[in-house]
Amino acid sequence: MNRYWEIDAARTLAIGMMVAYHLAWDLWWLTPDIDIDPFGGWLRALQVCTGSSFLFITGVSAALVHQRMVAAGVPMATRLRRHWRRALQVLAAGALVTVATFAALGSE
Repeated sequence: MNRYWEIDAARTLAIGMMVAYHLAWDLWWLTPDIDIDPFGGWLRALQVCTGSSFLFITGVSAALVHQRMVAAGVPMATRLRRHWRRALQVLAAGALVTVATFAALGSE
């Protein structure tokens, strides 16, 4: 299966944007003396752009996977099962991060 370098590049850029935003957020959280507002201005724009980028890349990737499965003649039931399995894996990973964060920080 061939990978699209454009999608990998876009994902890399989105990860870089996420790291930059979270660095600013961590500075705001850990060092209140620094005047950074991660919830307004250009950092808010970076936050929205980063989230939107991830959602867009996810949609494009899902469409490409679906298109490849259709072209390979994979039956509809199998395609749906694979999409649902992937969705549940992502949901489980998110739930695990949420539980770990709650365990580490409590309800702060």
